[in-house]
Amino acid sequence: MGDGNLNKQNYTLSITLNSELEMDYINGRILLLMNSLFGVKPHIRKMMNKNAVQVYFSSKHIHHFLSEDIGFPDTKRTNYSRNIIPQYIFLNKSLLKACLRGLFDTEGSLSIRHHKAIRLSIYNNCSFLLDCIYQSLITLDYHAIKKKRSVRLNRTSEIKRFFNEIGSNNPYKLKRYDHWLRTGKLENVHTAVM
Repeated sequence: MGDGNLNKQNYTLSITLNSELEMDYINGRILLLMNSLFGVKPHIRKMMNKNAVQVYFSSKHIHHFLSEDIGFPDTKRTNYSRNIIPQYIFLNKSLLKACLRGLFDTEGSLSIRHHKAIRLSIYNNCSFLLDCIYQSLITLDYHAIKKKRSVRLNRTSEIKRFFNEIGSNNPYKLKRYDHWLRTGKLENVHTAVM
């Protein structure tokens, strides 16, 4: 839904992330998940002239499962009506929190709003997916704000609750959040090791 992609021409599943900031997340989470969920050892390639790395593998069976059974789109996702959080995830708060955690880990950010207050944002160019993210947070009793390309939480108490209830598996984002809790400042915390 977020930084992932299904390619129906060669049955490839890929996830593209920041090569400078998110290698710990790739090595400590993405590779392990792909192996434990799908029984594959994915490939990693550095994107030319970009600060990006792509983790990918090909499987007709897994592509079919994700696109047909789960409902993830295997076409361009920008403003594509099938690029949504599946309904069965909305019916299970545990799954909904896990889904939001994954979207925050790949599409989310923390930024200073004013003084020492921060903002949590989840970005995407697909309005259908943004509507789902917004509705998910509302369902979980957050005061979310929907913008053209993001959904935001501005209340400090709700950002802390987000990290306590939903959390993150992305070391870069966790280190930034922990640094803010300790100092009231957000600094870039480099975690990448290629």
